[in-house]
Parts: sequence; structure tokens; C-alpha cells
Amino acid sequence: MKKERLSTEDGSEFTVFYLDQKTKSEPSGPNNFTGWLGTQELSSYDEDRYDEPEVLIDDTIQSDYVQDPVRGRLYKAKGLGLIARFKDWYDESYLVLAHHKGEFLVETSALLKASELEVEIYLKKSLD
Repeated sequence: MKKERLSTEDGSEFTVFYLDQKTKSEPSGPNNFTGWLGTQELSSYDEDRYDEPEVLIDDTIQSDYVQDPVRGRLYKAKGLGLIARFKDWYDESYLVLAHHKGEFLVETSALLKASELEVEIYLKKSLD
């Protein structure tokens, strides 16, 4: 490693270090970033990797909420972002939902209508 002092236009100095070729290594970091300057090697477009948005925006409107759920129908559990099948009422405040092979409770006010795309993706994943 080579050490050197550089001067700026205002006269202040700072120390810089230059790596020798033999000590230079390719760092890798999170998200598969590689390359000396952190450049990421681009992969080909894979449509399956872009199913869901990276930024979730709560754009729920009043008509999205379910008042009278139907047993066996698919709904969305607000706050969990899961598509699940309505099984039954637990009590007057909670509902029993099933997601693939697991069951869980949600508040009655957290049940939303699922879009056609969300239902299609859920059904496709349950068949795989």
C-alpha cells in the first residue's frame, strides 16, 4: 500500500492510500454487489422476480373493506399483506383465516377484498 499526502487549493493537506495491484481485491457486499467500485453486474430481466412492489402504499378505500365474509373465499389480511381463505368467525371481533396450510386470526376490521391478480398469484403459488 502506498501512502501519500495531497494538498487542496486552499492549502490544507490530507492523506490518501493507494492499493497495490496484488492487495486489490474484489469486495462483495449486500444484494450481490460486486466490483471494485460497488458496481452490480446486471442480470437478465426475470419477470417472476417482480411480482410484488418494493414500496408498499396503503391505498385502501372504504369499499375495499369486507363487511360479510363468505366461507372459502380469498381475502387480503390488512397489515400482513397476505392473501388467505376465510374459514370461520372466531368470535365477534376476530376471524379465522387460512394461508396455504396455516391458520391465524385477524381482526374483523382487517379483512379486505383481494384483487384478481392477488388471487391468481396465490392460487398459482399454492399449486407449485
